[in-house]
Amino acid sequence: MNTEPENPYYKDKIMTELTHLKFEKANGVARITLDRPKFNMMNIEMMDELNGRFEALLQDDELKCIVLYARQTLLYWGGSCRSQT
Repeated sequence: MNTEPENPYYKDKIMTELTHLKFEKANGVARITLDRPKFNMMNIEMMDELNGRFEALLQDDELKCIVLYARQTLLYWGGSCRSQT
């Protein structure tokens, strides 16, 4: 039996507390949508959200697949230097 991990990013529905990601999981398939306008540039907050989500999914015995999507036209376009300082 799979129990829910303690990770605060883990739930089987769209996450309202995520700022730059949308998440849903059904039938063993996790769908993570990058949603940081304009080009999904990574910043520290987005990286933390993604890392937290992946850490939680590693503990999910029912997970079969992770699919990455982008709300904008590009899946990913570099990192934001502003968030690194």
